[in-house]
Amino acid sequence: MTGIEPEREEAAFPQLTKAQFARLSSFGTPETVEAGEVLYGPGDPTYDLIVIEDATVEIVQPATRDAAEESLVRFGPGAFLGELNLLTGQAVYLIARVVEDGRVHRIAPERFRRLMAEDPELSDILLEAFQARREILTHNGASRGLEIIGSAMDPASLALRTYAARRRLPHLWFDADSVAGHSLLKAASLTSDDLPAALLPDQALKRATPGELAETLGLTYRGDSGGSVDLAVVGAGPAGLAAAVYAASEGLNTVLLDGVGPGGQAAASSRIENYLGFPRGSAGASSRSARRRKRSSSARVFRPPAKSSRSTATSI
Repeated sequence: MTGIEPEREEAAFPQLTKAQFARLSSFGTPETVEAGEVLYGPGDPTYDLIVIEDATVEIVQPATRDAAEESLVRFGPGAFLGELNLLTGQAVYLIARVVEDGRVHRIAPERFRRLMAEDPELSDILLEAFQARREILTHNGASRGLEIIGSAMDPASLALRTYAARRRLPHLWFDADSVAGHSLLKAASLTSDDLPAALLPDQALKRATPGELAETLGLTYRGDSGGSVDLAVVGAGPAGLAAAVYAASEGLNTVLLDGVGPGGQAAASSRIENYLGFPRGSAGASSRSARRRKRSSSARVFRPPAKSSRSTATSI
């Protein structure tokens, strides 16, 4: 847990009061778990918010081609599992494995959305924890789950790095001309013609684009089995983001589409005046925080589906 301010670590692992824990677990279904049981892992499209009553669960980064499996953190009684991908829809990339037998409460996605809408106090605690945990994951072994390799001077490589950074995806960047880059190319059986490449534990995306990476990670719009939405907003800059937030707050089933990530240029700005929810102005990072808070509404943020492209995927 290095590289993170102490207050952010505190926010990432809040101590719930008895009353808060009771309210949170009331949204879930109790379940007895045993040591060695995997609660969720890579390959799962989504997962439940899990509240721990008296078990112990560890979060594990799966083994990659150049590193062994790594235990990242353990959660005990009174804690809850989950991070930002519960809100973004990103596919599961870490393993939650039971270490000590006990009892947990599973909060299914539908109940989770109800919780976020009905309990403002718990909603704020969860959102702040998810955001802080994502910051921690970008600084620890979880970043090995996505390794991007390319040339620092290549526009395609820059586009891939920009997308990963703007979406706050835990990842590592390797310059193909560096010693570490050469080693990774060899380990993944790649050549310069395959760059830029995005390496995941179970596959390698050759000549990858942001669209294909988003699709692989589950961050593209896949549509709903239930049919159409009430409103689709194209472009997630300040205006599009505000439109989606206000539409969702009025109960509309809203989808927000952007090719890179929410916030537009505002996400990189040092100062923004008169932005929704910040009458005294805000920094771009605050706007990112604001949009995460607004995800507790029914607005959903996606990248458009990838078009036919030049990349190929190779299973590992």
